[in-house]
Amino acid sequence: MAQRSYDLPLQADGSTRFLSWFIGLMVYLAALALAGSLLLSAAIDRWDSGLRGSLTVQIAVPSDGTPLSPAVLDQVLTSLRDTPGIVSATPLDMAAERRMLQPWLGTTLDGAILPLPILVDVHTAPDAGPDVVALQQQLAALVPGTVVATHDRWLGRLFRVARLIALSGDLVVALVGAGAVLTIIFTTRTGLLIHQGVIELLHLVGARDSYIARQFQAHAFRQAVRGGLFGMILALVTIVMIGVAAAYGGGGDEVVPFEDWGFSLPGLVTLVFLPLIAGVVALVTARITVLSLLGRMP
Repeated sequence: MAQRSYDLPLQADGSTRFLSWFIGLMVYLAALALAGSLLLSAAIDRWDSGLRGSLTVQIAVPSDGTPLSPAVLDQVLTSLRDTPGIVSATPLDMAAERRMLQPWLGTTLDGAILPLPILVDVHTAPDAGPDVVALQQQLAALVPGTVVATHDRWLGRLFRVARLIALSGDLVVALVGAGAVLTIIFTTRTGLLIHQGVIELLHLVGARDSYIARQFQAHAFRQAVRGGLFGMILALVTIVMIGVAAAYGGGGDEVVPFEDWGFSLPGLVTLVFLPLIAGVVALVTARITVLSLLGRMP
């Protein structure tokens, strides 16, 4: 960044020597916490939109592992599709069902030992869904042991936990910001004490408090932006590395595109402009601190 000469020797001030590094660390932590909160919020929205208005019907099969009669399955599907409030009912392929259980049960799953129920993906009308209790009784009369899962209970718990985690990320960002403000206040007060003699001399030649404050705030702004850029670049590298590790660690064939990670436009703008935000916070904090202290000087 461009250098600027000051009437106060702030560039050589030991009190602000590590300010850029500290602000860089704060921006790095804030960016990671904010990115995690944004990604989790986007995942919550996707889960909510993907599972809202859907039911899962588990049709019990005979305990000896024999396949369910196609006539009985057609009867259940017809009953589902004729129920008011149900838009579609699609049975899940047994091979796909076995693939879903492979991470937990392996590839040697024996249907005779562990008979798998037939899963039916049911989509309901968004404004008027079916009566779940009546539907449960209706299907149980056709095939005893059939279960209608609404996902509401476990989804509600999952969303509450996820939102608390996202809120914790926002709290971390707020705490990091508060720590940065306190650090800037401390370094500014220290700089005023170190350069008190020069400040008094500037007052004698007619310099106003606002002129002195402008030098401190400009120096704090440059230090914060410089450190913030370093922290932001390091945070972006970390986020991309985590995304690559998650994609390949999960068995993916390619890296998930950045635009598919779920970042909203306001969230992206906030992440990119974190160094500038840190600079503005440093500028305002330094100005208020200097004017407050100079106003109490004799």
